[in-house]
Amino acid sequence: MQPSQVFEINTPRVVHESIDGEVVMIDFDSGNYFSSDELGCAIWTHVQENQRIEQIVARVNTRFDFGSLDSTQVVCTFLQLLLDEQLIRPLDSTASADVTTQVEAYEGTKTVVSAPPTLQKFGDMQELLILDPIHEVDEVGWPKQKPAEA
Repeated sequence: MQPSQVFEINTPRVVHESIDGEVVMIDFDSGNYFSSDELGCAIWTHVQENQRIEQIVARVNTRFDFGSLDSTQVVCTFLQLLLDEQLIRPLDSTASADVTTQVEAYEGTKTVVSAPPTLQKFGDMQELLILDPIHEVDEVGWPKQKPAEA
């Protein structure tokens, strides 16, 4: 991965919510849902803001103490997990908003990172998520269903 590379959330396929330092992501195409810890949530938030990898690394370094871990490698490995699951997709960096490179100082105590962020995958609700009628609607939305294909 290049430091200037930018990603975006793979919407509308993927929806997400951050709750108490964790992020939950649902992939409506596969029916899987995912969760990640505090560091994964921080990375996800910066992806959501269409920040370059180098910006994500700089920002997580202000909040987390990586000790002997290479923060760039940790971020890139997590981004690759998200890519592999098709939760994010590459974004043409010229199309992204120009995000300032200035990193604000973090006022709190840094969280010590003892391991890379986790991405837990759950498939126990696949059938329900895939069968959800919201998948059968067009851009107008529910409850207007798409016409049946021949």
